[in-house]
Amino acid sequence: MTSAAPDNSRNRADALPKSWNPGEVEAEMYERWVAAGYFVADPGSAKPGYSIVLPPPSTGRGWTT
Repeated sequence: MTSAAPDNSRNRADALPKSWNPGEVEAEMYERWVAAGYFVADPGSAKPGYSIVLPPPSTGRGWTT
Protein backbone atom coordinates (compact mmCIF):
# COMPACT_ATOMS: atom_id res chain seq x y z
CA MET A 1 0.00 0.00 0.00
CA THR A 2 1.37 3.41 -0.93
CA SER A 3 0.36 6.87 0.18
CA ALA A 4 1.39 8.62 -3.00
CA ALA A 5 -0.92 11.30 -4.33
CA PRO A 6 -2.83 10.44 -7.51
CA ASP A 7 -1.02 11.36 -10.68
CA ASN A 8 -2.78 14.38 -12.20
CA SER A 9 -1.55 15.41 -15.60
CA ARG A 10 -2.63 19.00 -14.88
CA ASN A 11 -0.44 21.15 -12.68
CA ARG A 12 -2.32 22.61 -9.69
CA ALA A 13 -0.76 26.04 -10.37
CA ASP A 14 -2.65 26.11 -13.68
CA ALA A 15 -5.90 26.32 -11.72
CA LEU A 16 -4.85 29.63 -10.13
CA PRO A 17 -5.46 32.95 -11.86
CA LYS A 18 -2.46 34.47 -13.62
CA SER A 19 -2.87 37.70 -11.64
CA TRP A 20 -4.60 38.63 -8.39
CA ASN A 21 -7.31 41.29 -8.40
CA PRO A 22 -7.96 42.00 -4.71
CA GLY A 23 -10.94 44.24 -5.49
CA GLU A 24 -12.93 41.24 -6.68
CA VAL A 25 -12.67 39.52 -3.31
CA GLU A 26 -11.78 42.11 -0.69
CA ALA A 27 -14.60 44.56 -1.41
CA GLU A 28 -17.20 41.92 -0.56
CA MET A 29 -15.25 40.81 2.51
CA TYR A 30 -14.92 44.39 3.73
CA GLU A 31 -18.66 44.98 3.41
CA ARG A 32 -19.33 41.84 5.49
CA TRP A 33 -16.90 43.09 8.16
CA VAL A 34 -18.60 46.50 8.27
CA ALA A 35 -22.05 44.86 8.47
CA ALA A 36 -20.83 42.61 11.30
CA GLY A 37 -19.64 45.65 13.28
CA TYR A 38 -15.97 44.67 13.37
CA PHE A 39 -14.82 48.31 13.12
CA VAL A 40 -17.15 49.75 15.76
CA ALA A 41 -15.97 50.34 19.31
CA ASP A 42 -18.24 49.57 22.24
CA PRO A 43 -18.29 52.72 24.42
CA GLY A 44 -19.84 50.75 27.29
CA SER A 45 -17.10 48.12 27.34
CA ALA A 46 -15.16 47.62 30.58
CA LYS A 47 -12.05 46.64 28.61
CA PRO A 48 -9.18 49.15 28.60
CA GLY A 49 -8.67 51.19 25.45
CA TYR A 50 -5.57 50.82 23.29
CA SER A 51 -4.14 52.08 20.04
CA ILE A 52 -1.56 50.78 17.61
CA VAL A 53 0.91 53.34 16.32
CA LEU A 54 2.30 52.58 12.89
CA PRO A 55 5.66 53.92 11.77
CA PRO A 56 5.82 56.18 8.71
CA PRO A 57 6.33 54.42 5.39
CA SER A 58 9.86 53.87 4.22
CA THR A 59 10.90 55.97 1.24
CA GLY A 60 14.00 53.90 0.56
CA ARG A 61 16.22 56.96 0.86
CA GLY A 62 16.65 57.06 4.62
CA TRP A 63 16.41 60.32 6.55
CA THR A 64 18.86 62.30 4.46
CA THR A 65 17.91 64.82 1.81
